Amino acid sequence: MERKQTRFAFVYENLRRQILSGQREYGSKLPSARQLYQLYGVGIRTIKTVLMRLREEGLIHTEERKRAVVVYRVPFREQKHTALQTIAGQRDAILEIYRSMEALMPDLLTFSCQFTDIINLDHYDDILRWARRPNLTSNGWKIPARFFHDILKSSGNPFFCDVHSALELHGETSFLTEYLTETGLFPQEKEKEEFNRILDAVRSGNTYAIQNSFRAHYHSIANSVACCMQHLAVQYPQEPMDPRRYFSWNTSYGIHQHYQRIARDLAERINFGTYAYRSYLPSERALAEEYGVSVHTVRRALSILNNLGFVKTQNGRGTQVLTLDLSASIKNTNHSRLLLHLNALQFMALIVRPIALSAFDGTRQSLQKAFSQPQGISLADLTSHVVDNVPLYPLKVILQKIDHIFYGGIYLYRRNSPFPDAPNELAVRIFSCLEKDDRQGFAHLLFETYCGILTNLRNLLVDNGVPEAERVITPNLW
Repeated sequence: MERKQTRFAFVYENLRRQILSGQREYGSKLPSARQLYQLYGVGIRTIKTVLMRLREEGLIHTEERKRAVVVYRVPFREQKHTALQTIAGQRDAILEIYRSMEALMPDLLTFSCQFTDIINLDHYDDILRWARRPNLTSNGWKIPARFFHDILKSSGNPFFCDVHSALELHGETSFLTEYLTETGLFPQEKEKEEFNRILDAVRSGNTYAIQNSFRAHYHSIANSVACCMQHLAVQYPQEPMDPRRYFSWNTSYGIHQHYQRIARDLAERINFGTYAYRSYLPSERALAEEYGVSVHTVRRALSILNNLGFVKTQNGRGTQVLTLDLSASIKNTNHSRLLLHLNALQFMALIVRPIALSAFDGTRQSLQKAFSQPQGISLADLTSHVVDNVPLYPLKVILQKIDHIFYGGIYLYRRNSPFPDAPNELAVRIFSCLEKDDRQGFAHLLFETYCGILTNLRNLLVDNGVPEAERVITPNLW
């Protein structure tokens, strides 16, 4: 229950702040309920409750089958001033979002381009017209955003578009692009030059040119936003800094139900040997007390494990641990869930390198403090230390979310086992990178590890009757 309230509060406060600050202008329409729940990654019921609350406060007008309209009018003289004040108070959090975009988006877009037939993208003609005369005012900024969305969608990985939308949403992209253009901090001619370079690179198919063009674009935007934040700090010196971090990636993918999380946790304990072969799990009542749920919820979790072949529940005797029949387990698992897990691994492989680079110094200190020898370091240990030391809050949230989906998507991979394929050798190489202060080598080894898991698991699924898994390609190092 607490989770839902937290999500409601986030969406409600975010939309309310946009309306009161003038970022959502009087008479403008909000996105549809369907668009909002996709954007925020929450349920449609949560969105309807938020809209009802905003309507009760007199901020919006709603009609059946129509998009909500903003009816709150910020006084004309105060409108832009109020919006700028709000952003000035959030400048550190907003700049972190653009630095996170700079770290993640070039690699995601570069990887997606290998699946892109640029001429057939939905918004290709729009971007050609826009690139001749860039318009970053009003809704003009949406054209490049939609073009990037089309490229990411070509990858077939739903997490790419999902995280792109979340970063743009929390980065106040609509307001800031217009403000940067008006103030000359990001001139339209510069945007025209950068976008034409991106188009030329994508058409050429040269991976290095594509990556460099996206890197230059996001680096330029992040630096422009940094200048903007400095400008606002001078303009509003009395505006107190809001210490809250507003970024949240409530992705609609992954495991949300209690019984699914319990099933995942019990499967992990079985894989790790906590519950040995032929031993019995604790009673349903004992498990219900341990997890703080009803006996009915525990029975639903045990039903999943029975179907997957982890356990067998016998009336009057309890639930006994079995030897896992891998083929049967794959057969009894929803294929879309398996593919989602592979997509999470692919996403992790692509984002772990830039994130590991940013977290290297803190990770090196914490790992060397926690482990005197490389033996015994698991992938879970390493990822946990990286997450703890990521300096940018949005990157930390994204890594935590995707690791949770990777961990909980299916039960076939023993996450707490050491590195796959020559584990001691890889662990020694990781420690060697830490001792030599080799951050590039450290980031590459993490990338290599996740790519190896992806390849092994994909081949396993293909061999056991999931041919669609072949479409989830292992990334290459550019």
